[in-house]
Amino acid sequence: MHHILITEEVELFDYTNRKLRIELDATLANRPDELIQRAIGKNALVVRNVTRVDSALVDRLRESTQVRVIGRLGAGLDNIDVPKARQAGLEVVYTPNANTEATAQFVLGQILLVTRRLAEAHRSVVRGQWNRLSFAGRELSELTLGIIGFGRIGSRLADIMSSLGCRVLVTTRRPESVPPPYVAMPLADLFSSADVISVHLPLTEATRGLIGLELLQLMRPHALIVNTSRGDVLREHDLECFLRSRPDAAAVLDVRSEEPPGDRLFCDLPNAYLSPHIAAFTSAAQKQVLSTVLEDVERVLSGATPVWPAP
Repeated sequence: MHHILITEEVELFDYTNRKLRIELDATLANRPDELIQRAIGKNALVVRNVTRVDSALVDRLRESTQVRVIGRLGAGLDNIDVPKARQAGLEVVYTPNANTEATAQFVLGQILLVTRRLAEAHRSVVRGQWNRLSFAGRELSELTLGIIGFGRIGSRLADIMSSLGCRVLVTTRRPESVPPPYVAMPLADLFSSADVISVHLPLTEATRGLIGLELLQLMRPHALIVNTSRGDVLREHDLECFLRSRPDAAAVLDVRSEEPPGDRLFCDLPNAYLSPHIAAFTSAAQKQVLSTVLEDVERVLSGATPVWPAP
């Protein structure tokens, strides 16, 4: 039997595998010393996005434990030093597909929330008002959507929004990969042309702090930016200044630079819509994430090739 240590909150549902014994302790995510102690005798380490599997932790895993594989419950790999893990002989597996539909649907829902002014209408009615004429919204067919990053989630969102009548613009490293009717364009042009901008980028040195005041100031009147990728892609203080100066604009932030945030940034802004990194949190998506990772962990520990090795 293979012994697995999971260091962050995850719903195990009814998952069973006779070859795996699972131990879950979400208190270990920010306690590397205790994590190493608990990993002794374990064959695999499974994390979400909080546990930092950096070079130092990889060295300690190699030297002090029997861990042979690291599983990432999700698509992002910015918290795992994948080259270092591979150099140390540890395989890394992840779930690039499992969150796609849930995240794309979340973005659609948030776009409707803001462009149809649903939250404002709710608060108005709760205050005893009935001002129907104050809440005329915009239909999706009136909007131009700009997508930054055209991977699995970005391309799926493009398909959904196009089917609902949106014009879709795309910024990507590979503009030749963008099929018609979508239009590829440089980042600055996208910011000045789109009514809604949705960010779908991995966090790398190239994307950290990519979106700041100089781009935000290009946004059209009543524009909306949605970030479900990584908080550090956006310069948060620039965004806060922008939203204060542009009450007609809005932002949906499902991810933050620090999670949970250590400050109250955005909390007093009526044009900032905040959620606790839940875009991928549907029961169906989380079941698929869990089973995909654990099945690949079991493959690696049994000497087989994983289906989803980290790139």
